[in-house]
Formats: sequence, structure tokens, C-alpha cells
Amino acid sequence: MSRHMAQTRGVQTLIHSVFPPECLSCCANVANDDGLCGMSWRDTAFIAGDICDGCGVPLRGVCKVGIAVIIA
Repeated sequence: MSRHMAQTRGVQTLIHSVFPPECLSCCANVANDDGLCGMSWRDTAFIAGDICDGCGVPLRGVCKVGIAVIIA
């Protein structure tokens, strides 16, 4: 491990001892930065169905044989 990486880990450990990682939703303690606790993960509503591959916006319409029919 390089000296820079060791220093970075030391700084991260110090920061976590003063400011422990918290759930992004409810502020409960979690193992890693930018994470969710189990209860928040369970309650998260994920996008289901057909979505835009580029931005994740749900697509309206019925998909028939790989072709989406847009309902205006």
C-alpha cells in the first residue's frame, strides 16, 4: 500500500470516528458512506416496468414484442 493511500485511510478513519456514516434516508448508523439502512432499503420504491435506458424515466404504454406502444 502506498504512503498516500495509508494517509487517506487514516483521514477517513478519523472522519468516521467524529462523523459516523449515516443512512441517507433516516440518519441511522450504517457501515459505509452513501448507504441505506435495512429498513430504508426495504421501504425504497424502485422503478419497475419499462424505463428509459438513458435516464430511468418510466415509459408509458404497453410493450408488444419488443415495441413500446406510447399512449398519449
